[in-house]
Order: sequence, then C-alpha cells, then structure tokens
Amino acid sequence: MDIRLLLLILGAVALIAFFIGRRTAPGGRAVHKLQKDLDGRAQELASYQQQMHQFMVDMQDELDRVSSAYRDLQAKVKDGSERFVAKRGIEQFLHQQAARLDARADNDEHGLQALVAEPASLEPPRDYSPVRGSLSQPKRAYA
Repeated sequence: MDIRLLLLILGAVALIAFFIGRRTAPGGRAVHKLQKDLDGRAQELASYQQQMHQFMVDMQDELDRVSSAYRDLQAKVKDGSERFVAKRGIEQFLHQQAARLDARADNDEHGLQALVAEPASLEPPRDYSPVRGSLSQPKRAYA
C-alpha cells in the first residue's frame, strides 16, 4: 500500500509541477499574452459589427422615412393634377394650346420655315479662346 500512496503523491506532484511550469515558462507567458490580445481583438470586432449593424438599421429607417415622404408627395401631386385637369378639361386645354401655336407659327416670318429653307447659313460655333487656352483649336475653314 505504500507504493500506491507513493505513486499517487508522485503523480500529484508531477501534475502540479507541470501546471506551474506552463504558467511560469517564457513561452507560456507569450501564449497567455497572445490569447489576451486575441480576446481583445475579438471584442473589438464584435463592437465594430454591432456599430455597423446599428448604422444599417438607422439608414434603413431613414430610407423608409424618405420613401414614405416621397410617396406622400407624389400622391398629393397626383391628386392636385387630377383635380385641376378635371376642372379645366385636358382636351380643351390641349386644343387651345395647339390653336395658339398654329396661329403663332403662321404669323412668325422668322420661324421654323426660315431655318429649314436656309440650312447652309448655319455655322458651328467658333472658338474665340486665346491660343494658350484649353479650348484653342487650329484655325480652319468650316464647310
């Protein structure tokens, strides 16, 4: 029975010595420091992820608010335009505008017909910037 007790005490001492050696060894300290750094970085990452999540939630709320305001504005514009068009009558309004434009075109002697009749008189814009400017171009005759 003495041998069993001696082996048991020897095993316990060896186990305690192993753990004390791991804790006090230079490599053990480095491992402990690295583990501490790793835990700190994991906490920083978790904090960053939480901040990013909160930012995304806030942005979603803002976008929902802006979208709702835009929908409300669009509905008001639609209601107003339907109300005013219904009062005035869109077809009547378009006929009046078309007649006005036709009368204006008939009375305009320098109108669209004059431009169509003389397309050669139109010249492209010229560059009047100084030679050192960014828009300077060599002088050439336009065709």
